[in-house]
Amino acid sequence: MEDEKKTKRQLIEDLNEMRQCVNELKGFKEEIEQTRINQEKFTKAFLQNSIPMGITTLKEGRFVDVSDAFLRMVGRKRDEVVGHTSMEIGFITEHQRRIFFDALHKKGRVENLEMKVRTKNGEMRYGLFNAVMMSLNNEKYLLTVMTDITERKVAEEKSQNILNFLQTLINTIPSPIFCKDINGLYQDCNKEFEDYTGFKREEIIGKGVYNMYPKDVAEKYHEKDLALFRQPGRQIYEHPIIYADGNKHDVVVNKATYVHADGTLAGLVGVMVDITERKRAEENLKISEKKYREGLEQLVKERTQELKNKTITLEETNIALKVLLQHQDTDRKELEERFVMNIRKLILPFTEKMRNTNLSERQLAYLSIIETHLSDITSSMIKKFNQFNLTPTEVEVASLIKEGRATKEIARIIGIATSSVNTHRNNIRKKLDISKKNVNLRSHLQSFD
Repeated sequence: MEDEKKTKRQLIEDLNEMRQCVNELKGFKEEIEQTRINQEKFTKAFLQNSIPMGITTLKEGRFVDVSDAFLRMVGRKRDEVVGHTSMEIGFITEHQRRIFFDALHKKGRVENLEMKVRTKNGEMRYGLFNAVMMSLNNEKYLLTVMTDITERKVAEEKSQNILNFLQTLINTIPSPIFCKDINGLYQDCNKEFEDYTGFKREEIIGKGVYNMYPKDVAEKYHEKDLALFRQPGRQIYEHPIIYADGNKHDVVVNKATYVHADGTLAGLVGVMVDITERKRAEENLKISEKKYREGLEQLVKERTQELKNKTITLEETNIALKVLLQHQDTDRKELEERFVMNIRKLILPFTEKMRNTNLSERQLAYLSIIETHLSDITSSMIKKFNQFNLTPTEVEVASLIKEGRATKEIARIIGIATSSVNTHRNNIRKKLDISKKNVNLRSHLQSFD
């Protein structure tokens, strides 16, 4: 009887054990099925991912599998890549492979490694590489992800070339140029500004006028900066200054505000034009004219009676004097035209080419300021505007309208609202006496040339 009970007990135990095995087998089956599903998901995500990826053996570097994005980037079919190394398909060089594995051995992974790679047709692309090691079936593999940064690198190179050109241009211009932030601290300057202040560039950056000039001089500069920040736009004034070498110079200071990409005020750019020689020439001319008038008056007094008898001689003298003055006026006009022509031929074509490159919003603002300043210098229209009593801002708006700038673009360049630009347009038309006439403002302004 006991043997029979024991047998039943064993059968129950065996049955429970078999049930447990069946449950375990079901669990294994579910686990295997889940693994299969996960593998399918990984394979699908890997192959169809928009980022170029590849799995290679760690030992030989042979591709085990690659994503479709990788094949599109290198311009090859799957059987041209799988089973081959990166060097065999000409993707990277032996030197680049050593750099890659040096980075891998140092950290156990590759992080943000930039390298130039070659596609099947020989095109060079910039890649940002990240790679990690993994184990499959007791074998070591590398999962490598490459982000194509070619467009970004090309844009960076173009921007750097443009910045280098602008920096060279600024340093070549024989006038002090500086840039300040909204707190009045210097952000940059050129060699001419260093010579003016007597400070090196690295000593200037981050400092304000109170760190560089006597208090009375610094206060004047600071007040003008504050006035410009309170009413952004442009500011032009003339005043005498003492250079670091102790010599007195007469300069015209031309300042203009600029904004960040989001439209907020960023700071100002200033250009100082030395007019010492011009002022000296004007003074000499005034002295010469005064002496000439005094001498002429004395001559008239001495020769009054004689001139009555020599009217013909006097007329000939007057004719000769008119001819001389005409020659002087002609020479002056030729000099001005030659100066304007040199700027238009040697500088403005390059600024136009720069505008067609991939500039940032801030760089476009800088370029617009430079073009505006050059246009102000070269435009004969500015002189003609004086007779219409245009304000400095109206002159600037009129110059930009003449160039074909739209209202929004004018507002962005000058740093004012579009409504203000429209107000200036109406004021200009009134002062030019065309407000009630069906006349195109730009065409009318161009007729002044």
